[in-house]
Amino acid sequence: METTKKIIKALPDQQFKVDQELDFNEEFKEIVAYLIQIQKYCISEEDKDNKEFSNILFDDLLIKCLEVPINRVELRSLYNNLCDTILLLDNMQINDDILKNKYYQIHFIKNNYENILNNFESINEFIGQITLKDDKLLNNNEIKMYLLRMRFLNEILKNKENKSIYEPDLNYNLFNCYSNDLSQKLLDLMKYKNKSSFEDLVIFMCENPDVFKIIHYYYPYNNNSLKRGQLKLADYYIYIWSHLYLKKYNFSIRIKENKYDIVFTNENQRDNITPYFVLNEKDSLLLSLKYSYVKKNVKGNKYLYKYIDISEDNTKEDIEKKTLQILQWVISNCNKLYSESQIKTLEEIDKLNLESYNFFTSIASTLIDRIWSLIINLTDKYSDVLNYFLESFCFLEKDTMKLFMIL
Repeated sequence: METTKKIIKALPDQQFKVDQELDFNEEFKEIVAYLIQIQKYCISEEDKDNKEFSNILFDDLLIKCLEVPINRVELRSLYNNLCDTILLLDNMQINDDILKNKYYQIHFIKNNYENILNNFESINEFIGQITLKDDKLLNNNEIKMYLLRMRFLNEILKNKENKSIYEPDLNYNLFNCYSNDLSQKLLDLMKYKNKSSFEDLVIFMCENPDVFKIIHYYYPYNNNSLKRGQLKLADYYIYIWSHLYLKKYNFSIRIKENKYDIVFTNENQRDNITPYFVLNEKDSLLLSLKYSYVKKNVKGNKYLYKYIDISEDNTKEDIEKKTLQILQWVISNCNKLYSESQIKTLEEIDKLNLESYNFFTSIASTLIDRIWSLIINLTDKYSDVLNYFLESFCFLEKDTMKLFMIL
């Protein structure tokens, strides 16, 4: 974070010293000023809705980033500061989804800069002072694709009439470091449709708890083949675990002889209810009711343990009903305790879909806007995510995406 600290401390009338090798030239001041504003937004405790933060335009930054000379040191320094700014966005304590999504657009520039730097050896030294927007660079097949992506988006954004075919407010959860791996796990789940693939997904989530924050956006709720057979009830668990995590409830999962305790720090946790989910039934996702329970904090460190009665003559249908009963009990009691942050009921979970809408904040966006935005931002760096959407979106959305990718 050394470079970020130096940028934030820099005064507006000073040259911006990023590292020991380079002082930013006057022409880069506007790029650095943009990044400083985002960094201030990340660390500021003030109202995030003020004009200082909301008036920053990605369009302007993209234009300036195309005007940077094809110089390894300068590109590397700007790239490092884009990375530092994204790191601050990742770690900010207060989530303002609308502005955070807006600022995460710098991922697009960062990823293309990274690809250009990775192919820098292919660039002839004699063209070192021309800028990224110079047509001569398009003769280099190693970096041509990345330059064209930036130029293409720049052409869309600088023409107000064209802005109707690009939706900029992508959900920052698209760019999570686990997004590609999660997409691959979900593709495996859709391919094999068995408890083993679900176990692999859950173990991946438990060993990388940040995945609980994002899986709700990605999970293919609309895939009916996952609502029967060995994966029946899978969508309930995924939704409930994700939202218990987001709302900072402690809970425990035991699966495939592994036990995972999701516990938050004392000042953050909601420990009034602690569910224990044990899924060790053969070839099904029914709860092992003999071992699954909910611990409820009554008063004075006294606890009430909620079990579901089970007998040896219970049929599979009986156990399923009792599994649903305990899941609904968890939801309803969490909602009673914290009415300001409701968890959906099982009936409401049944109506959920995986749609491109999940990844945008603007309800006014069109299908074309969203599909173009996803393709432009996910191609290359997040190709596994893009492939997953091509398999898991509803027919209209994935067919539109396939058509656009051909074009």
